Amino acid sequence: MFGNILIDKIRLNIPDSAISSEKIKIKTYKKILKRHLARYFSDGAFTITHSRNEIKITLTPTRFIPVSDVSYDDVNLEMPTEDWLFNLLNELGCFKNENRRLIEAFHIVELHLTKNVIMKHPVFNYIDCLNNRTYKRMKANIIQSNETNRTLRIATPKRNQKERNTTGDRQFILYDKSQQLKDKANIRHVVLKRNLTNEELRQIPAKNYLRRLNRLTIEDLNIARFELQYKNSSKLCNLANFITKQDEKTLCFHTLLTLLQQRKLYQILNSFYSQELKEYVFFTEPQNNCIDLTSWDGLFAELTKEADIKSLIALYNECSNAEIHNGKNFIALVKKVQQQNADDLYKELYEKLFL
Repeated sequence: MFGNILIDKIRLNIPDSAISSEKIKIKTYKKILKRHLARYFSDGAFTITHSRNEIKITLTPTRFIPVSDVSYDDVNLEMPTEDWLFNLLNELGCFKNENRRLIEAFHIVELHLTKNVIMKHPVFNYIDCLNNRTYKRMKANIIQSNETNRTLRIATPKRNQKERNTTGDRQFILYDKSQQLKDKANIRHVVLKRNLTNEELRQIPAKNYLRRLNRLTIEDLNIARFELQYKNSSKLCNLANFITKQDEKTLCFHTLLTLLQQRKLYQILNSFYSQELKEYVFFTEPQNNCIDLTSWDGLFAELTKEADIKSLIALYNECSNAEIHNGKNFIALVKKVQQQNADDLYKELYEKLFL
């Protein structure tokens, strides 16, 4: 749940010709898929559509229905075990080992990889930190913002200005998951599908978890959700190449199914996730040499830690143009403290995601 790789979304396409070649009717196959998936996924956690001579299956694995009858909250935070996911996919109607040709006909056209990490400060601080950085071949901007939450997108610019797609074919999304649950569903407490591990328990205050009820209080937790989203086959080929160490033209469903059976999929996806983040977002390691803050600077930093710096600057400019602290310019002091804070936030994000 915290720090583990999650598959937030996966979309599989299979051409009609592959299904027909196995003497299976398209309508019959869709019914088999819907009936089986409804047993293992919550309402709205999967869709099955048909267009352009293909059946398209979209799954949200983090919204799986656990085997036990224990009540839980469907909040898209947890991932099933590799054994559970393999058995589900392998038993999906005609997904049988002896029907290898049908399995190999599926290809993956969309994939979202996600991590939830617990941060020290409100998530919008880290969003502002990353939004102010400069990236190679990527562009950062705030795509959604309200009084309580905001969402940062770092994406490849679209290649053709006439295309409707404005996000390119690879994007990274960062937002406050706990705040999202509070805003959209008024959720303050979550009953989990499984018990938290000892490592996860070390990341949260003891008061936030009631083991007897397996209930987690998220109201005061800063849960940063960092998603890597791919919706183009050319970028998914990078994952296929990463897995097979060969030049692949598509990411085959059979490849992921084999790794699930070997209990290696989550480990490999985590490695790929880290590699992509380091290449495009966290391509510089945190600097060890901190900015030297005097006692006055430190006091100023403490006083402005939770303040709106932009508002303070505007207020100062309105009230006075005088200099403070033996000639030190107010704006220069603000920038110095802001840089120190940004370095600290970047370092914490880096450590939580990679170390």
